[in-house]
Amino acid sequence: MPGDSVGYLDPRSQSFKHAVADFMTRIEEHG
Repeated sequence: MPGDSVGYLDPRSQSFKHAVADFMTRIEEHG
């Protein structure tokens, strides 16, 4: 699997961590 093309799906990538953090923040705001 080409890590570069799907980096945003890689749990180890910063982009993934940022996306998860943003998602959790939205959940808390709308909870």
